[in-house]
Amino acid sequence: MIKFANIIFLLMLSYAAYSSQNPFPVFDSRINVGNHKLHVVCQGKGSPTVILEAGSGTDLSTWSKVQPEIAKFTRVCSYSRAGLGKSSIPKNKIQFDALKTAKDLHVLLNNPLIKRHNPPPYILVGHSYGGLYVRNYLEEYPDEVAGMVLVEATSGSMNMKDYGFSDELVNALIVLNEKKDAYLKNHSEVSGDKLKATKQNPELIAKIKSQSIPNDFSHKIDIFRKIESKDMDDLDKINKKNPHMLGNKPLVVIIAEQNEMIHFVTRYRELKHFVNAVISKHQRGAFNAMLNLDLKKPIALAKAEKIKMLALSTNSILKIVKKSGHNIHIDQPEIFIKSVKQVVFNIRGINYEQ
Repeated sequence: MIKFANIIFLLMLSYAAYSSQNPFPVFDSRINVGNHKLHVVCQGKGSPTVILEAGSGTDLSTWSKVQPEIAKFTRVCSYSRAGLGKSSIPKNKIQFDALKTAKDLHVLLNNPLIKRHNPPPYILVGHSYGGLYVRNYLEEYPDEVAGMVLVEATSGSMNMKDYGFSDELVNALIVLNEKKDAYLKNHSEVSGDKLKATKQNPELIAKIKSQSIPNDFSHKIDIFRKIESKDMDDLDKINKKNPHMLGNKPLVVIIAEQNEMIHFVTRYRELKHFVNAVISKHQRGAFNAMLNLDLKKPIALAKAEKIKMLALSTNSILKIVKKSGHNIHIDQPEIFIKSVKQVVFNIRGINYEQ
């Protein structure tokens, strides 16, 4: 009996120690939102709750560096949109545009399991194309938004064609991505004298592994043709209807000093011989044209469009991040976390000195 009591006592001590180290257990579940389920992860304590909206084609794992840190000062939830990560595809296979995505998120947040610990209003954080989704959420449910952080967010005014990327080039890049993966698994997909030198070249193989189409890119081939134009048109209408949607609610706009497209093109220049060996002659012309694109004008325009988003609120701040690519939350997580904290503290009426 004494031995049993000792075991119980030790278990209680272990639980107490675990609880002290994990005071805010992680809520990790797949929530039914109608005809599909969305994977959501919430952690932390405090209000307002921060909602993390990832870029196109990206699941909630993209926030792994920052979500646990945000949880130290407020409640924070990330989720994977339909068909991404552990989230299921709708049974009717409906194509999600930005508005449908915003409504899907609204259903998720109103689920009793979520809303009980995460009541509105929220701080919406949108990265890349996720910026389009949170802007639509703001338009549909303005009273549920307490503030926003837009990180390298899509402005709604530019798409890949504005950078000079033709449909033919996009197709070439999709094929290239597939060939790259095949090459790394098995050389049988790739042949020709041009590749003989690469087979025993670890440095080149490392470069090939590290180079991929940006997350927004490979997933967007259908979006370009079916959805993106609608999303852009819808956002343009929203901007014209109510250009100052946030009023005086806090907003931080974060942009990278170095545009991702420059890095993207530069990295492919280093792999030119590999690329020319794995794509067709027809596609090679489009690809080589990309290597010679003058991106200065579209990049300057893209930066100006992102800066315009400051007008969404009279209480807005711009942060231009050095030494970072498109994924600031991964490249410079400290800056991202501080920006979210700044909005949280602003809402709480606390002066936050960075």
